[in-house]
Amino acid sequence: MTIQWHPIFAKLLRPLVEAHYELRTGVPVGDVPRESDLVLLRRTSATAPTFAGLWRWLSPWNVLEFKGPTV
Repeated sequence: MTIQWHPIFAKLLRPLVEAHYELRTGVPVGDVPRESDLVLLRRTSATAPTFAGLWRWLSPWNVLEFKGPTV
């Protein structure tokens, strides 16, 4: 049984980043059936996001890929 982690992660992440980022799921990224699980698009704003930890390193353009131990 394969557990789809990204819908739950998106639901938990969205309230934390929605003031500064648009979160999209299932965005096509190439030939079918390739699609991203999550895409964060930084919103244009006069103020920088006030994130801590890993999130403070996000810039207007980021590409992150997370793989499980079996991939």
